[in-house]
Amino acid sequence: MRLAFTIPLFVTMVAVAAGCRTASGPWIEAPLDEGTFFATTGELHEGDYQILVPAGEALEFMLEMDAGETITYRWTTQVEPGQFTAEFHGHTIRQGEEPGTVMIYDSHQADREQGSLAAPFDGIHGWYFNNEGEQDIVVDLRVVGFYRLHEAEDD
Repeated sequence: MRLAFTIPLFVTMVAVAAGCRTASGPWIEAPLDEGTFFATTGELHEGDYQILVPAGEALEFMLEMDAGETITYRWTTQVEPGQFTAEFHGHTIRQGEEPGTVMIYDSHQADREQGSLAAPFDGIHGWYFNNEGEQDIVVDLRVVGFYRLHEAEDD
């Protein structure tokens, strides 16, 4: 008796799935644009970080990424308008006295930001947070992607 109900259900599921196929016919292969696909041997990470930015101080929270590695992120904070500046940027790692390359991705005074980044070069990528207020604030940051936490040094 149980088999009698299972077979019609299976046949119905196959029939419904068959009706969901895309139209048959030829395909025109689109060329792969540069910057569309990046393979990586890096490890996928997910991180939630609470970053304390003391009153009247600034700090950086940085990630290491290879060119083409990607992240998706979101950060929020509770702050009075005009008392907090955030800058999202990246830079190469300097070799000796040679100048490095820096790229500013975004800069604003909002209390939140979300987006994604495909690293344009090997290096250090992340956020500069400047608390111009009189109260400590906490930035809640969520990052998912291919990155490594950067240990602060003189870069």
